[in-house]
Amino acid sequence: MDSATAAAAQFAELQEVIHNILVTKYTYVAAATILFWDIFITFDQEVSRVWLTRNSLGRTLFLVNRYVAPALFIFDLIYQLHPSPSMTVSDHDRFQATWRLTPLYCKNSFLPPSLLGIAALGSVEFILVMRTYALYQSKLLLAALTLLCLASVAAMMGSTIYMHNNLVTNLPLGAIPLVPGCPTSCTSPLCRTLLIVFWIPFFVLETTIFGLTVWKSFRSFHMTGIEHSTNLVTMVYRDGLIYYIVIMAISITNLVVWIVAPMSMAYLATSLMRCLQVTICSRLLLNIRGILEPQYLTSQISTIGFSREGPVVKSTMDTEVSAVTLVRA
Repeated sequence: MDSATAAAAQFAELQEVIHNILVTKYTYVAAATILFWDIFITFDQEVSRVWLTRNSLGRTLFLVNRYVAPALFIFDLIYQLHPSPSMTVSDHDRFQATWRLTPLYCKNSFLPPSLLGIAALGSVEFILVMRTYALYQSKLLLAALTLLCLASVAAMMGSTIYMHNNLVTNLPLGAIPLVPGCPTSCTSPLCRTLLIVFWIPFFVLETTIFGLTVWKSFRSFHMTGIEHSTNLVTMVYRDGLIYYIVIMAISITNLVVWIVAPMSMAYLATSLMRCLQVTICSRLLLNIRGILEPQYLTSQISTIGFSREGPVVKSTMDTEVSAVTLVRA
């Protein structure tokens, strides 16, 4: 009876693990769907407001933010959802040899996209840093926020590399019944701590940027009045508020999951967070260029030529990244 009870408990635990892993994989699919759909419905704006401008730092940051994430999601979907059909042992061995989905391959395939994803997140943060700098026009503030951004990226990469090399266990394809892709496991109590530490610098940076934006908006609206604020200024503050609320909400969700949920659900909300960061940041930049486009095209009409490539509009960092140097304290 005791052995039967233990077997039933192990089976129930296995069922829970399978369910949690599958739900996490489904969130990857949902997040990828949101990301690709947003790119599809805003591609015409991207062409007119980004592709037809000359190369600049702002344009480069936009394109990195826009297209590195989809490439990573494609890789993640292959990594997470590679089918594991029913096979005999010998067939399974040949299948693994053909596709190289061994534990070593799964382990080596996990780290590079994770680090690249952190670098892409760093580009999002740097865009926000540049917007904040444009509000204050302070090189000291720019240096401080840049250092905080670099510290955030370094902490994320450091914890990821340490977990990958010392704590995370990668299982072979088909090791867990009904679960596709490369299953990962981290049973050490240190995993939860590192996952929480992973986001602390990011949370500090986001909160600092939001606080600086709120303070600047309060001073600006207090001096000029909301009714006299331009559409550009109002839109910059509005989008910054929306970005912070959404990202902090999903960040807190991540922290709660890491603290109270089983480790099999540790990455439940990470893909959604990556998707929302990229999507909202892209919309923020497109909105800025959309508001500036009429006045900018009018002021630069002499620089527009007609050719088979279409018009080329000169652009600056203000129009590409923030365009909020028009704001004065």
